[in-house]
Amino acid sequence: MIAHFDPVTGAAGDMILAALLDAGADVDEVRAALRTLPVPEFRLETTEVRTGGLRARRLELEIPDESTHRHLPQVLEILRGGELPPPVVAQAERIFQRLAQAEARCHGIPEEEVHFHEVGALDAILDIAGACIALHLLGVNQVTFSALRVGTGEVASAHGKIPVPVPAVLELIQGVPIVRTDIPYEILTPTGAAILTTLGVPVSAAPFVGRRVGVGAGRRELPGRPNLLRVTIGEAADASVPWETDRVEVLETNLDDMTPEAIPAVLEAVMDAGALDVFVTPVLMKKGRPAQWLTVLANPEAAPAIAAVLFRETTTFGIRRHSADRWVLPRESRDLASPWGPVRVKVGKLGDGALRVAPEYESCREIARRTGIPLLDVLREVEQLIRSAEWVVSSE
Repeated sequence: MIAHFDPVTGAAGDMILAALLDAGADVDEVRAALRTLPVPEFRLETTEVRTGGLRARRLELEIPDESTHRHLPQVLEILRGGELPPPVVAQAERIFQRLAQAEARCHGIPEEEVHFHEVGALDAILDIAGACIALHLLGVNQVTFSALRVGTGEVASAHGKIPVPVPAVLELIQGVPIVRTDIPYEILTPTGAAILTTLGVPVSAAPFVGRRVGVGAGRRELPGRPNLLRVTIGEAADASVPWETDRVEVLETNLDDMTPEAIPAVLEAVMDAGALDVFVTPVLMKKGRPAQWLTVLANPEAAPAIAAVLFRETTTFGIRRHSADRWVLPRESRDLASPWGPVRVKVGKLGDGALRVAPEYESCREIARRTGIPLLDVLREVEQLIRSAEWVVSSE
């Protein structure tokens, strides 16, 4: 199932949760799950409203006044302290970690020193965790979104007035298509940007079969336009294919004036910057010059940082970039008992109950380093253990 978000005006955490509830996620189940978190008592309801002549659902969240600001470890402790499904906790943690990274870059401080002001408040925790719960209840395993809209002007913050889009939003939407509007308000909040860009990928147009639609309303009434966020729940037109789809950025450059000895360090730096994969292909360029064709696959939000690494660490003066849709196997990592202790294996789901199981290279390499056994022997033994084990498709 896919959830595609269409920011008619902008996006905020409460609008995302309201839209998902309007699309069919059960508000009682979401509320009950949130109440397992170690947080003060709150009230969560939704009301049907009209904005700009269109029907929508607005989130009504009542929380006690708070005078303290949380750091990232405190927020993560709250998320882990409830009875939320592990995938929900993992998604919410990823969102808050990206928020911490964005705030740290904006203020020039380490992530652990970031004070979560607005984004660490109780309402942001409930919005983010609630959105992840709602997606889980709707059976959504892929999130996409149209171009995000941003406003202009200024907004008050804990540090005084700051420009719109606020710095954290600008960090979060790097590599993401946006539409700059003349709306003199903050219409894309850090919480909304973090949820969509962490869990989702931007798409322009793709075959899609919608099943349910939800509409979330913002709190501010805008003159002459509805303040809405829409979500469509459905599946890709090729839903008969049992694989997942996503979109990656492909960065390419040709290196014909760089010593090959330096290229391994470039590959390592690119992976450290967040690349999904990187590879080098020998090519022959004009005038018979041998060269290396360097290709990087990355999530859209990581592409600018990786491009900066390529410009800094190589001799290139230009980088080609384009987006590519991928089919990927739904996968998970599991521990497999071995003579040297647990070893990680990756399990891919081919469809119709068929699985592809393979050793995790880094786990095998760690065993080889620890035991002194040749890596090739470790890989062969783990492959034999895989063949002799019984595998079943995970129910998660």
